[in-house]
Amino acid sequence: MTTPELLTQSGKFKTFDDILLNYSLIVDLAAEDVEKMLAQKGKIINEGFDEFYRAAAAKFSKTMQRLTKNNERLKGIQRILDFCTDDKIKNAIAKVVSRISGQTENELNPNRKNSLAWQKKNLCYELEMVDEKAIDLTEDELSRMSRTTLIVGLADLWEREMFNPDFDIEDMKYLCIKCNVDLYDVVNEIELETPKMGIETNENGNSQSVFIFD
Repeated sequence: MTTPELLTQSGKFKTFDDILLNYSLIVDLAAEDVEKMLAQKGKIINEGFDEFYRAAAAKFSKTMQRLTKNNERLKGIQRILDFCTDDKIKNAIAKVVSRISGQTENELNPNRKNSLAWQKKNLCYELEMVDEKAIDLTEDELSRMSRTTLIVGLADLWEREMFNPDFDIEDMKYLCIKCNVDLYDVVNEIELETPKMGIETNENGNSQSVFIFD
């Protein structure tokens, strides 16, 4: 049984407002339907379908509630509204599911500006910039990056370079200041502690070096 058939039988849906009020229910139930629709179009999603689907559903929710300057619903939403009668409510729900499917397809397109895939592609590029040449980035380049991008990029850089003798916490402090990011957002506080070295005797009677934390 499809989502529109199941929800029509529930008796919860009779008007367009019912669709808006119970939209999250449609979204929860329609994921499998949408995945099948995309598969039929040859859109194979190996991983992360739920993330793209939820992003699409959230965007379409805003679309359904958006009004034009003339206070009339958008033409695409008007078609859904026209179906909202007792004998056609199933068609209205089906149209909603279809539009969510179309929006999900858009979100999967890395060449569609501001789609989730496009954002992920650009985030990876920005992270590479922070990772590979953070010191050389200009203020203008840094200003165009989100705070999240900078924190994630710097944290990843620190995780891989923290034991590099040519890169220490002072270098990271400098990068954080340059990027206008709090050091403690990037580096765990305990990692800032410099442990003392000591000697202790192990069970075999041999001496070994150990870290001593206060």
